[in-house]
Amino acid sequence: MKELRQTLMQSIFEVFEKMFYIFLEPSDVHFLGFDVEADIDFKGALKGSVSLQLSHNMIKHMVSHLLNVPLDQVTDEHIQDCAKEATNMICGNFITRADRQNAYDFSSPRFFTTLKGPWPYSPDGKSESIRLNFDSDSGRASVILSLSN
Repeated sequence: MKELRQTLMQSIFEVFEKMFYIFLEPSDVHFLGFDVEADIDFKGALKGSVSLQLSHNMIKHMVSHLLNVPLDQVTDEHIQDCAKEATNMICGNFITRADRQNAYDFSSPRFFTTLKGPWPYSPDGKSESIRLNFDSDSGRASVILSLSN
């Protein structure tokens, strides 16, 4: 799990820095009160999901940087699409780094404005989870990797 944690961290940094020009600082604080969440499932040699939880300020800055629009012109549709695409990119980057040998199937990303519950989220009670928390000038984020047995 330690290797997967490091691989996930590298994937998150790469996506946030290259796609959104946001530099994250890891945090030991378990933030409460995220405003949006997106997740995606993957299946192959590894099976599980990646969830991205974001503060409203963070997702607005992500959209603004990605689309080059002023913060006051960010729409709810922009927010939903950006959260899903960021989750897709993090998951794809992670799988590519973690297992280049095998093929994977991915679900379509899902978007939520209400979080699924307290961490660790395990719908079947049969998964292991890694949660990484981040803070930045733009807001806060958490990424949860859940692996099914």
